Amino acid sequence: MGEDEVFARLLNVLEAECPKALEDGIPGWDAHLQYDLRLDSADVIVLMAALEDEFGLRLEDQDMAHVETVGHVVELVLRAVGEGTTLQESRELQG
Repeated sequence: MGEDEVFARLLNVLEAECPKALEDGIPGWDAHLQYDLRLDSADVIVLMAALEDEFGLRLEDQDMAHVETVGHVVELVLRAVGEGTTLQESRELQG
């Protein structure tokens, strides 16, 4: 899975979960989640949960705390995909 696919799927998630983020058009990689896309902290939590569902991943809270831009979100998802941190594996580890 590459950056372009993650970006396209991110846009789909934004459209479904946080449509106000796309009111000004398709954001660039450097678009800031809070300042450019007008997402508050609750919106970011919803976005990250939706991304976990979309990609079948478990995103760590400490990683999400440093996500500020669209590019950061794409990098976070790619890193999680590369590490193979799936929701199923997380559930199995928890018992």
